[in-house]
Amino acid sequence: MELSPEQAAIRETVREFAVEEIRPTAREADETETFPEKVWDGLADLELTAMTVPEEYGGLDVDGMTYAVANE
Repeated sequence: MELSPEQAAIRETVREFAVEEIRPTAREADETETFPEKVWDGLADLELTAMTVPEEYGGLDVDGMTYAVANE
């Protein structure tokens, strides 16, 4: 199955964010059982925290496949 251009763009955005922002904090987050606020804020800035929220409420309202691609 081939990804749509939107899905491919989301996948690349998430991949870059994970490498640049999540990876450097992952060990400490695991050890302290915390979720860094900076990471959450970054996800929110990319609108990834509102992927399943309907557009009428300010979300992206993506389909299940797009959501799965982002979480992969």
